[in-house]
Amino acid sequence: MHFLHRLLAALLLLLAFPALAQSPAADGAVRGVTEIAGKLVPLPPGAWVAVGEAVERHGPDQFATRTLARIDGNVVDAMVIVRANLTGRPAPLAAPAECDRDDIHLAYIAYDTTADGLCLFVNHVVLSDEVPGPAVWLLARERLAKLGAVLTDTWLVVGVRARTTSHAVDVRYYFAPPDHRAALPARGWIDSRWAPDKAFADGDRRASIRRLAVWAVWTREAVELGLRGQIPDEALPPAPWDGGDLARRLMERRVAQLDRLLAQGAIGADEHRRQRRILEAVAVDPELSDMPLWRRGLWKRVTHRLAAAAEALGVSYLVLGSLWPSLGFTVLVDIMGPVGAYLQDLVWPPAAADARPAPVEFGEIGASG
Repeated sequence: MHFLHRLLAALLLLLAFPALAQSPAADGAVRGVTEIAGKLVPLPPGAWVAVGEAVERHGPDQFATRTLARIDGNVVDAMVIVRANLTGRPAPLAAPAECDRDDIHLAYIAYDTTADGLCLFVNHVVLSDEVPGPAVWLLARERLAKLGAVLTDTWLVVGVRARTTSHAVDVRYYFAPPDHRAALPARGWIDSRWAPDKAFADGDRRASIRRLAVWAVWTREAVELGLRGQIPDEALPPAPWDGGDLARRLMERRVAQLDRLLAQGAIGADEHRRQRRILEAVAVDPELSDMPLWRRGLWKRVTHRLAAAAEALGVSYLVLGSLWPSLGFTVLVDIMGPVGAYLQDLVWPPAAADARPAPVEFGEIGASG
């Protein structure tokens, strides 16, 4: 529904920096970075308290999980749920289902190879008694209740999953919406005021989603660095709702990085100008699809079949030199192709399908779709 791929394509430039080590403060709160299973995970500004820890098992794999909360007065205004692998993964940890959705605010797969992968998404989650959530979340709710902390019913979530051949981290940042203190309770995920179509129709909510998309790009870089054990101070993400124009701040930071690379001789003047033009030309605004999801999917399938039929007709006409035999051949191919694929699925040994690594999906804290 709402996609910002022009922004992502222009801003995903990674640089290496010296490592920064941070530890819990004297008051027990964590600031800047949290470490879990040997990985560093960036945190937004503020004091964070660990309110739940557990180990999740997915087949032979084990993941350390942790929930952190940032409490303002007696209200939880942000949470983070982190998962990191405790056992090596010979097979890649596939992207979560959210990264392949087209009915949420943003879903983007940056890269996905046998050696590494990274994706991010922006969605909203509505707490529900029908969705208890993972064990680490149940522990967190119990702890927060003992602290007298109040939870809003709706959360805006930025998810980032990064992996290498042996390490993986899945981090989900939950932010109370800017209007959470005055908003009425949500009736459900699709009816929420933060559902894509409703958020797009409201200028303030659309601007909030825009900021979260920019914030996700900033944070994605820090998560990647943390997976490799280094997060410099300047790579830590700012607060999503404060600090002026996040897109402008991020672009100025990237331009400064380009300037340093030029000064160090790492890139030439032509490449510096090219990348700088890309950054300065970025326009960041949510885009709403012109048609409903089901209609867009149907139209995509129909146009794909028409294009394939036109290609088959053209090739067969060049070979046969006659229209009617070419039409008959095209119809035969379009009918027999899907039938053959279906029969192949029926007779293919089930073990071949079982050998493929199944995507690991982690439980959400509420209704997310």
